[in-house]
Amino acid sequence: MFMHDLHRGAARLCAAALCFTVLLHNLPGSHSVTEAAVGHLCNGPKKDTKFLQTGYGHYVCGPLQDDEAQFLFGLVRTLRPSYVLEIGVLHGASSAVIAEALGPEGKLIAMDLGFHPTTREKLEAYPNVQLMEKDMMKLTREDLHNITFDMIFLDASHMFDHYTRLFPFLTSIITPQGILLTHDTGLHVHAEGLKYICGGFMMKEGCVCEDGDPHLCGYPHRLENRQFVNWVLENNPDWQVVHLHSFKVVRHGLTLMTRKRKLSTTKVATSCPLVTESC
Repeated sequence: MFMHDLHRGAARLCAAALCFTVLLHNLPGSHSVTEAAVGHLCNGPKKDTKFLQTGYGHYVCGPLQDDEAQFLFGLVRTLRPSYVLEIGVLHGASSAVIAEALGPEGKLIAMDLGFHPTTREKLEAYPNVQLMEKDMMKLTREDLHNITFDMIFLDASHMFDHYTRLFPFLTSIITPQGILLTHDTGLHVHAEGLKYICGGFMMKEGCVCEDGDPHLCGYPHRLENRQFVNWVLENNPDWQVVHLHSFKVVRHGLTLMTRKRKLSTTKVATSCPLVTESC
């Protein structure tokens, strides 16, 4: 797997960063670059980026926001995981982003209790996506073909009890370097926006201030998701988290979780094998 191969990872990381930079330059409102330049860096023609405009913008109840879609695409392109598991699909916005970013080299298993016909039709168009109808609390390794995943995107029931019971299983099917990404951990800081999205339901949870700072207050998008992340930190000292939140715009928020590990600095050979793979 890619994430187990440090030598290959170094070369791919550099190339993927260049690919994503070129991609962003081609988004609407950005400075354009030539198709030839994209082909040179990414071993292919300029990519259609319509899938990054999810259609939900920022004032939405649950689906991935456009900015979050761009981040998710860049993350997957940078890491180049072989296998991704998504738990909770809804309209398939994040699934499409992951599938596009993976390309033919990677595979996404997108799991939910069921799929709307339009969602199923959209995702079945991707040959690298397998749809699975399953209760996440009854998931087994056999259901997942005994795959060890490089990335897991958890965006399902948003219930603390479910997530904490599921966590041990997720840690058993993710690589030591893998990333567990969970959605809806942010605070909504714009009250006007809250009146629009979701009918303001999260305002019922009350106002929360990060680190007790009165300038960093908002309404939790999903309070139990935030409680779950805190539980992981409190009960799993070998795990660490990074929060991708904003106090300037309405943002659902993403949290990246991964095992703590030091970077290797021990020389094992005079030279490394030459990596000649494409972007």
